Amino acid sequence: MKFIYGQEWFLIDQEVKRLIREFDKEVITYSDGEPLDDILLDASTASMFSEGKILIIKNHPALIKKDKDTENFIESVKNNHDTLIIFTFETEKLDRQNQLVKYLLKYGEPKEFKSLEEKNVIYTIKQIVKDKGGTIDNLAAIKLSNKLPSDLRLIVNEIEKLLFENNNITAKMIDTSIGEYVKDDYFALSNALTARDSHGVISAYKAKKIAGEDVTKMISQIASSLSLALKVYAYRKQGFNNQAIAEKTKIHIYRIKKAGEILATSNSLDIRELIINLAKLEGDIKTGKIEASNGIEVFLLKLIK
Repeated sequence: MKFIYGQEWFLIDQEVKRLIREFDKEVITYSDGEPLDDILLDASTASMFSEGKILIIKNHPALIKKDKDTENFIESVKNNHDTLIIFTFETEKLDRQNQLVKYLLKYGEPKEFKSLEEKNVIYTIKQIVKDKGGTIDNLAAIKLSNKLPSDLRLIVNEIEKLLFENNNITAKMIDTSIGEYVKDDYFALSNALTARDSHGVISAYKAKKIAGEDVTKMISQIASSLSLALKVYAYRKQGFNNQAIAEKTKIHIYRIKKAGEILATSNSLDIRELIINLAKLEGDIKTGKIEASNGIEVFLLKLIK
C-alpha cells in the first residue's frame, strides 16, 4: 500500500505514474468517493488477464471524515499482496487523528509533496527543460518564472508548448508565446474588495486602469471570481478539497485556490451581496445611467470608506 499526499498535485501524479511503470499491472482508478466496500471487492477479486492490480484511490472522503467501512477495509487489505493500493490526497493539512490517515501514515510508505516554493521556481524550470531535452538560459528562466504562478502543472504545460516551438527556449520566445498570468490578477481586486482592504483595492484598480481594461469587463471578471468563490464554498461544505473541486468542475486548481483565498477574507453572504451590487452597477453603466469610470470608482470608494 502507498500513501501519496500534499499540496503539489502535479508531483503526486508524477509519483503515481512512476509506480505504475514500476509495478506494471492492470490499473483501476477511483476518483468519485466510491464506497470502500466496493473498492475492497475490486482489491480482493483476482484478474483473469494480469497478475494483480493497481488500485488508485484519489481524495477519498474517508481521509477527511469518519467512514463506517474504514475498519473493515483496513483489516481486509492487510494481507492482500497481489493488489497495490495507492491512496492519493491533495491537502494542505492532514487530520492525523483520522483512522484511515493514521493507518496509511504508519503502513502506507507515506510520501509528501509540498507546494513549489517561490525560491525554487527558477531552478525547477531549468531542471524540467533539461529533463525534456531542451535548453533555457538564466534570463529566460527568470522571465518565465515572473510570468507564471508557482503551479508546477501550469509551468510544465507552458514549457512543453515552448519546447514544441524550439528546443532552445529564449526570453524572446517567452515574450511572444506565453500569455500573461499576472500574479495580482482579477482575484487580487476581488480579494481586496471582500477584505475591505483600501490600499489593495486602490492599487489593484490602478493597475487595471493603467492597463486600459474596459470597466464592464473588469466588473464581469470580479463577479466571475466571486461566483467561483461561492461555488468553491458550496463544494467545501460537502467535504471536497481543492483537488476534488478542480476535478469535479474541470477548473484549473490554480483558480480554485485563488477563489479559496477570497473565502478566507469574507463570508458567503457578503460575497453574494457584492455580486448583486456589481450586477446593478453593470446594468446602470450599460443603460447609460452612470458613466463607466466614475461609476466603478464611486462603487469602490463606498466599499472601502
